[in-house]
Amino acid sequence: MNAFFDESGKFKDNTVVSFCGVAPAPAQFQSFGVDWAHCLQDNGLQLLTAKDAFNAAMPLSEKNPALGTDKRIAALLPFVGCVRKHLEVVTGVAIDVAAFKGLPSHYFQIFGDDPFYTA
Repeated sequence: MNAFFDESGKFKDNTVVSFCGVAPAPAQFQSFGVDWAHCLQDNGLQLLTAKDAFNAAMPLSEKNPALGTDKRIAALLPFVGCVRKHLEVVTGVAIDVAAFKGLPSHYFQIFGDDPFYTA
């Protein structure tokens, strides 16, 4: 099985951090990659990051600025459709950094001081 995971936020700078992942069925892995590449190409992107995608005040790309909420949603809907079509597992965990730092000291001896390992 193949899966894609990524973290968001830095626990030293943010109040919440997240760790999310997606996994296609083995038979869907190749077609997911092809469809995702088409979505990227259609929008003039090399990759899609949430921090850029969700900022509708900044251009999505030179090819497709998609400025404003309605235009940005329209530009991102094909990506959502690709995820819904191909991916069997979509998961995410958010960690409250202050609550994490308040855990008992023995917790950190086992899992370390980076909340992403907890996630």
